[in-house]
Amino acid sequence: MPVSPPARTAPAGASRVAEVWGLIARQEKRFSPCKLHALTGVLAEEGVPAGAALEGTELDLATVADPFALTSSQQFLIAARNAIRLCPRPDLGLRVGRRLRASSYGMYGYALLCSESMRHMFDTAVRYHQLANPMMAIRWAEVDGTASWFFPSRAKLLAAVDHWRGERLVPRKSIPMMAEAVIAQLDAGTARHVAPHLPRSLQSVPRANIRFLVPKEQILKG
Repeated sequence: MPVSPPARTAPAGASRVAEVWGLIARQEKRFSPCKLHALTGVLAEEGVPAGAALEGTELDLATVADPFALTSSQQFLIAARNAIRLCPRPDLGLRVGRRLRASSYGMYGYALLCSESMRHMFDTAVRYHQLANPMMAIRWAEVDGTASWFFPSRAKLLAAVDHWRGERLVPRKSIPMMAEAVIAQLDAGTARHVAPHLPRSLQSVPRANIRFLVPKEQILKG
């Protein structure tokens, strides 16, 4: 009689660590500023200065116009919320999208251009959407030979953004505990994959002598 393997349980605190990594990923600068550049261009046509559009992003117009600069999802999200507040036009997103080309998305755009068919291109766009600094989920369907794309409505999108931020609000007192969990995870990975390959003289060197301090009299953004 076959015996089922024992169920694997996630280690304690794993879900909280995953949330921390999600927050870190949002703030990691790894995307081209092409969307930000298009957004500021459309707002400029409406008389909105770049400083107001980029408020809270710690970016300026020169950085946004630099194709080699790297920006984060969080920075684009802040700018997008500024744009909706400063220019509440229903066609704002459409006008931003019209300024973007496949070449604006680097390897993601190149993969789209190399698709064998329109159907393959749509599938590729959804499969590798994370490479395009996405702010929402996308999907498409084909019915009777007609392809349709499905996007969240503006109200649902804003509600989803607020819900996402609300779930990831980190109490100030929890930062040291969460930092210790992340450091412990990194230290365990280093001990398993790196330390065995180091000279013996270096294996005893402390690996995780880092301590995250909570800034005082400052507002934590996230």
